[in-house]
Amino acid sequence: MNDRLLTKLNSVKRRTLTKEEILKETDSNGLVACAVDILLGITIYCGLLSLLKTLLFGKLNFTGFIVNSCKNYFEFYKIKGMHVTSDIIEKVTFDIMIVPLGILLAIIVMFYYYYSLSKKLKFLTIGEILVGGNINTQKYKFWENQHLVNRGGLYTIVILNLLILMSTFRGTLDGNNIYSISDLLIKYFIILIFIFGLYAFGKGSLAGGGILIIASQIIGYFHSLKLSPLIILINRGRFLYPEKISSKLFLIMCCLSIIVISVTFINKIIVKRKLN
Repeated sequence: MNDRLLTKLNSVKRRTLTKEEILKETDSNGLVACAVDILLGITIYCGLLSLLKTLLFGKLNFTGFIVNSCKNYFEFYKIKGMHVTSDIIEKVTFDIMIVPLGILLAIIVMFYYYYSLSKKLKFLTIGEILVGGNINTQKYKFWENQHLVNRGGLYTIVILNLLILMSTFRGTLDGNNIYSISDLLIKYFIILIFIFGLYAFGKGSLAGGGILIIASQIIGYFHSLKLSPLIILINRGRFLYPEKISSKLFLIMCCLSIIVISVTFINKIIVKRKLN
């Protein structure tokens, strides 16, 4: 049954795809893979920085506004100027210098990889696996759409979800906050489930990938909802709660993912029936 399906699919590809169209599809796959790897790299980097900030400035079992500097931060908005301690200078330097530097480095590394190394190195990144990257017996990379249908919707929800995952560390990297080790582990677990979902998508498992990605969004929603009153940003005297925003975004993405994955799944079934 699988051999007959592959034979028919190959015959359809031979009839409909010209050489120029194949090259165009390869280029678009490369752009999507590069974008996914950049966002995933920045997300992992922000997660590691959050851990480093907890180890350097906070308490391992505490999530929220850093206690030692809390008084100084509140005094800043009550009086003109504040007493600047070396502790505060270290935190400000950490946030202003270390975070953007690493993000810029991740972007440069990924662009260099796809521009110069991708065709030479015989391994696949998560982004390449997502778009159907494979390595044949001659050790050459090639693209393969195992879903048989347009994957634009899947790529959209993946990129949007990565933007949300990247922003889940905003509360600690943009302000005087830290996460406890247990809360960081939960966030890492959410990212790990999401990565496995991308891998499943790339290997043709639409149902498996969808379940994993939706599960990561549900866990992210409840975890951010729990942290929403604890992580505080102060902007011009206003109190902002980034985890509360994250919980809403996770919920919206969960609903959107269910719709997109369901539509893609139905289209995949229709195409398979036509090929049989």
